[in-house]
Amino acid sequence: MNSRTGSYLFLLVAMLLISPNSYNQDYIPFNFQDGIWIEEEFCKGDMINRQLFCKGDTLINNQTYNKLYEFTISFYEPGYYPDTIFTHYVGAIRNNESKQVLYRSTWDTSDIIIYDFNLNLGDTIDLADGKFIITDIDSVEYCGRYHKRYIESLSFPFFPIVLVEGIGFSNGLLGYYGYFGNGEYYNQLICYTERNNRQCADCKLWLEETEYIPMLGNTNQWYVLYSPEGAYTNIITTKGDTLIRNKTYKILGYQHIANIPGFIREDTIERKVYMLPNSIKDTFEIVYFDFSLNENDSILLYSTDYDSLGYFRVDSVRNISTLAGIRRAIYLNDLRIFPYWTTPVWVEGIGTLGTIDCRECWPEFEKGELNCFYKDGVKIYQSKFSRSLDTCIIGWSGVDDFESKSVVVVYPNPATSEINIKLKNDLPFKVYIFDLYGRLCLEGKNRTKIDLNNLSNGTYILKVLVQNKTHTQKLVIMK
Repeated sequence: MNSRTGSYLFLLVAMLLISPNSYNQDYIPFNFQDGIWIEEEFCKGDMINRQLFCKGDTLINNQTYNKLYEFTISFYEPGYYPDTIFTHYVGAIRNNESKQVLYRSTWDTSDIIIYDFNLNLGDTIDLADGKFIITDIDSVEYCGRYHKRYIESLSFPFFPIVLVEGIGFSNGLLGYYGYFGNGEYYNQLICYTERNNRQCADCKLWLEETEYIPMLGNTNQWYVLYSPEGAYTNIITTKGDTLIRNKTYKILGYQHIANIPGFIREDTIERKVYMLPNSIKDTFEIVYFDFSLNENDSILLYSTDYDSLGYFRVDSVRNISTLAGIRRAIYLNDLRIFPYWTTPVWVEGIGTLGTIDCRECWPEFEKGELNCFYKDGVKIYQSKFSRSLDTCIIGWSGVDDFESKSVVVVYPNPATSEINIKLKNDLPFKVYIFDLYGRLCLEGKNRTKIDLNNLSNGTYILKVLVQNKTHTQKLVIMK
């Protein structure tokens, strides 16, 4: 636990366990419109920081519920950026007139009463992992109001479980679901605060509404890895400005190829990027990126030839970690084919995690995957695989002719139990197999057959080093 988290926890515990007062006050319902719950979860060495908050409402059986969301940062492997950073909808929640809180998760078909404040001394609350027996009742001042507090001190006399009216359990808002600690696992409410209430602690883990981060600077470079057979990196850049029909566009081009895929401009108010395809005679521009999209929105995309690419639906809106901080990411589903597999990822301030000249494509080596993105000379994004190799340019090194890609042949691919490695010339070589996190899984020297039985199914990166050349390609294991 870091010092900032510790200070929040100390503040909350002090407020929840001290400051007794008379508890003969009116019932205070949960403030779902403005309330924010910051929680910490620990499980066998892994830590998750969680923020729960409500945004908008929904109608279920003619009853209005608040839509409950969870923003999560999960920390697994030291040395890497957080593996999981996302915001998602977790369920519908509301107060009723009987001092109760009703909750319906995304997998529930009916309401569950997660809080019932019609309580007296000695009453018992049945929870998912035990019983909560009320041994004391008093009140505590928080956010400028006195909240009735119920204490259970029998199970943990030195650190009692606390239930506070209008805030919830000391182990988290959804403590009903059994998030109490058991040695190897615990969940703890670190801080509770409310929007627009200066009498509350300022302890938000993440601000839901953030200023838009523009994608285009004076200069931009996207380093995109392709691996149809071997591997090579294509660099797509913006090459200066041009004025077309009284609008200023950036010229989108390839670093080593004269072809211009189009002209792009950005409207930071609309949070959109527009494309004028590779002809100044074209009469209208297309929406290339729309970063104003939210979950369940749909967008009709067009190719640079003005052909319809069909509708894409926003599957989820998450946050990913970049070298410049957390950025908003939009995960799209292609509704035409493989709706749960083809997932383009658009990232505010970057573009796409695929290739910038195919924003409807999902990040995949065959079609193109973003290695690095630079804006005005500053590296904003670098993929885990690229970081593991400590380079933005992956492919052949030390040679210019692309015939050298055929020097190494690897088969079969996909593979089951082994692969064969064939070189055009009988030269010494080394082979390395990495997972997609850049961790070395297997290595060998001058081995023309590689045993894969100790590797699990999945996608790997295979590197063959021969003389001063490096052959890199995707390897799929399917047993």
